[in-house]
Amino acid sequence: MFDREAKEITFPAEIKNYLKKKNIKITHISPEKLESLSPEETAIVLVRKKGTLTFHWACFPVTKNLSSFFGEGATSVIEVILLEKL
Repeated sequence: MFDREAKEITFPAEIKNYLKKKNIKITHISPEKLESLSPEETAIVLVRKKGTLTFHWACFPVTKNLSSFFGEGATSVIEVILLEKL
């Protein structure tokens, strides 16, 4: 059974397809490298509230403190996609 809230989810494949159509190169980087990105770089980041099924897509560098998005110690960084205009 599919949860009714799932209709609000944007799945990674949808985001990747949209970016390709807009001629934006995507590069997956490890979540550990998120902290080493420079403010001049742009990435979309999938975070999850630990112990829940709550996920959120955020934009780096617009959203600050992504590793504590849901609170200190309550956030897992799941996926980091670096974006570059072609």
